[in-house]
Amino acid sequence: MSIFREPIDCLYRFETYPARTESSGLRTIAYAALLAAVVAACSTVALYLQIAPTIRQAIDWAGRTIPEVSLEDGVATTAAAEPLTLTPPSDVGGAIRIDTARTEPPTHAEMAKEGWVVCLTKHAAYVKMHERLDEYRYSHVRGKHVVRLDASFFRSIGRLASFTVYPGFFLFTCVMYTLWALAAGFLYSVIGIVLSAVSGKGLSYEVLYKLAVFAQTPVMVLQAVLAFAPVSLAPVRALAVASLLVGAYIGLAIRHYPDPAQQPESDSDDDQP
Repeated sequence: MSIFREPIDCLYRFETYPARTESSGLRTIAYAALLAAVVAACSTVALYLQIAPTIRQAIDWAGRTIPEVSLEDGVATTAAAEPLTLTPPSDVGGAIRIDTARTEPPTHAEMAKEGWVVCLTKHAAYVKMHERLDEYRYSHVRGKHVVRLDASFFRSIGRLASFTVYPGFFLFTCVMYTLWALAAGFLYSVIGIVLSAVSGKGLSYEVLYKLAVFAQTPVMVLQAVLAFAPVSLAPVRALAVASLLVGAYIGLAIRHYPDPAQQPESDSDDDQP
């Protein structure tokens, strides 16, 4: 059966679980990666829908409002005669201070008081984080090379963000959810051990672990859908819901495994005199 159809079958065809848990460990890992890729794709699209308009708005505003700043021989210059304080749209937040005549660095307290997020001085740019002030000096711009911060520069920054942020987020999320699905399989397999003992099926731990991975399908699908939701569940509540859902799927799947008395005897038993 195609691995790409398996997520659909795992949602409602519990009679197919016994055959799935007979597959190799690599196929189980591949299935976990497939589920993770679905969640990662939905999360990436949700991230794009959430931040892309703000990024475009900020880039358009920067191209229209910020005067051209030239960096040459480690020094910043601009055509503005006086220091400027530019306030971007409210969705972006924080003001930008441009004072290329200033040589002394601003302090974190000063930037917090004035509401500056970025301060461009003659020799360095300063970015205020929560509790620290990061300095980025222009000393690496030397020789005849001139860097101009203008509208085309900000557009290129936007394109670079599109080519790096979203693919990077997808890969990171895919890897993290794959690892989570495989690690959670050990947790959910404990539920399988209990249900297997109660039902008298006597399933091996290898089968129960694989079953725990495949039984996470509804949780992963729900996670993909909730990526577009404006609110999210608290971690403890989310874990409780996931455990109940996976436990229910494990229990329904175990019902379709044959009883020990119905299982065929092994060839080694047939050879006994």
